[in-house]
Amino acid sequence: MVEHLLAKEDVASSSLVTRSSLRLKRSAKRRLERVRRSLAKVDRPKTPSYGWQASLLMHYVYLLKSHSQPKQPYVGSTRDLRQRLKDHNEERSPHTAKFRPWILIAYFAFAQERTAIAFERYLKSGSGRAFIRRHFL
Repeated sequence: MVEHLLAKEDVASSSLVTRSSLRLKRSAKRRLERVRRSLAKVDRPKTPSYGWQASLLMHYVYLLKSHSQPKQPYVGSTRDLRQRLKDHNEERSPHTAKFRPWILIAYFAFAQERTAIAFERYLKSGSGRAFIRRHFL
């Protein structure tokens, strides 16, 4: 307490600087910085958040299995997985229309489109088909 009072006293046109007065100044700066950060958060627009990927545009590679012919898989890629599955089941894709209804077996999300395309290409290759049969069918 004495150090705090001495720090406030002016001695020959300068003030005494003690450890406690420095701590007070630092803590005041920290508090001020916290207030600034919280005010900056208030200014941000409120958008619904669905997790960390909400700000990212995800690219999906998906695996479908025909309900009418269970040995018939289909591999595709899209940005809107729900809409794409709906399109497959509503006969909007000529290749998949004859095997509908489709069941979503698995999907993989990628941040980069080129990675999704490369993975889709792998799943459509011979070893990728074997991988699908071994792990998903």
